[in-house]
Amino acid sequence: MEIFSSSWFWWLIAAVALFLIELASGTSIAFSLSVGCIAAMLISFADVSFSWQLAIAIFVSALCFIFVFALPASKRKRKNAGGQPYASNMDAIIGRKALVVEEIRGDGTPGRVKIDGDIWQALTTDNCTAPKGSMVEVCSYDSIILNVKIINQ
Repeated sequence: MEIFSSSWFWWLIAAVALFLIELASGTSIAFSLSVGCIAAMLISFADVSFSWQLAIAIFVSALCFIFVFALPASKRKRKNAGGQPYASNMDAIIGRKALVVEEIRGDGTPGRVKIDGDIWQALTTDNCTAPKGSMVEVCSYDSIILNVKIINQ
């Protein structure tokens, strides 16, 4: 059958296979390669040699990856309403208020605070005692222990 000997058919099969891999894996590389295969398939209708088709596939794949995924990713830094970048992980709790659920003693014995339903060990920054039920603000952290200051109520 002539369809199996046509290079456009194999480029189409490769593009579909790479697109399915993209759907399964979520990587931008497979999508970029799929776009490159589609470009090579289109150029194959002009009866250019396979080496040119391959060169077009590689070139278009690289351009797709750079302009669609790599460059915009550096510009996609999310910002909050004040225009500041969103903090993530442990940095996201700095500045947050917490409820003391287990007294933090001023002698360096950590107590426990609650933020969004999570319980954290905490020490006060000025070695003051923070009684149970008081509100504190997270100033920093050392490993998994939060450093907090008492909020004047």
